[in-house]
Amino acid sequence: MASVLVVDDDPAMRDSLDEVLRDEGHSVLLAENGLQALELLRAEQKVCLMLLDVMMPVMTGIELLQKKRVEEAIARIPVILMSAFQIDQLPREGVTSIFSKPFDTGALLKEVQRICP
Repeated sequence: MASVLVVDDDPAMRDSLDEVLRDEGHSVLLAENGLQALELLRAEQKVCLMLLDVMMPVMTGIELLQKKRVEEAIARIPVILMSAFQIDQLPREGVTSIFSKPFDTGALLKEVQRICP
């Protein structure tokens, strides 16, 4: 089964998304920054989607997107960006959709189901 990778430096957000995704039957991987996520992506071949926060220490979501684009093995993994900042200023290249924090969990789950049925 393919996993959803949740990348967020906020432990409460990671735990909340982990719980609702597992309740919907998804397998979940967790990372607290972009560097951890990149290491997981390189090691885990079955990631169907990444839920990616933008602002994080060590490596931001934007930096991770840039690195992901040039690595063929992980470049095609869909990304949902999550941000508390103005979403109209976020990059669109390599991004499937963007959710503004706080977001409607039901709407996010609907998008996850669309990408990872």
